[in-house]
Amino acid sequence: AGYAIVAVALELIMGPLSDRFGRRPIVMVSLATFTIGSIGCAFASDIWTFLAFRLLQAAITSCYPISMAIIRDTAGKEQTASRIGYATMIWALAPMIGPALGGVVDEALGWRAIFWGLALAGIVMFALCWFELGETNKTRSGSIVQQFHAYPALFRAPGFWAYALCMGFSVGAVYAFLAGAPLVAAIFDVSSASLGFYIGSIT
Repeated sequence: AGYAIVAVALELIMGPLSDRFGRRPIVMVSLATFTIGSIGCAFASDIWTFLAFRLLQAAITSCYPISMAIIRDTAGKEQTASRIGYATMIWALAPMIGPALGGVVDEALGWRAIFWGLALAGIVMFALCWFELGETNKTRSGSIVQQFHAYPALFRAPGFWAYALCMGFSVGAVYAFLAGAPLVAAIFDVSSASLGFYIGSIT
């Protein structure tokens, strides 16, 4: 729940921050924070330390709206839709592949290996963005406050609430399942690999 709350908060503010300070700095800070959080989870010796670093991992979610903004900055009108489609497709595949792969890694190497793998992925992505990702936002906004002026109009739009509630209830159902699945798996003695496959097949 904490991860989801942090993720939602970051997605609301990171877009305006990237409009003010640039896309590249926000992406780099997000990747660095995610990597530190992953390493912290791997080293955690108690549940509270683990949860604290797990919240840091949520920084990676800010990269999604910024990636959409980068596509908009760099692609023409004809290419933007197709590129966003590819990015969304990859984003949708991750919840299907991740749990299955994580379950196999957990059975073979233990749960800490999952977070070492995520830390390695974070380091690779950080290095790739450091050398390859240039700043794409050429027109910086004047102030942070200016970026939030559009939110009241957005919250008054019926179309926004239709899509937001549809997405919210869908994601809420998935998180409710994810919260109960490990408990049911423990009762029926389901292996980590099998549980990961089952979770991936419905997300």
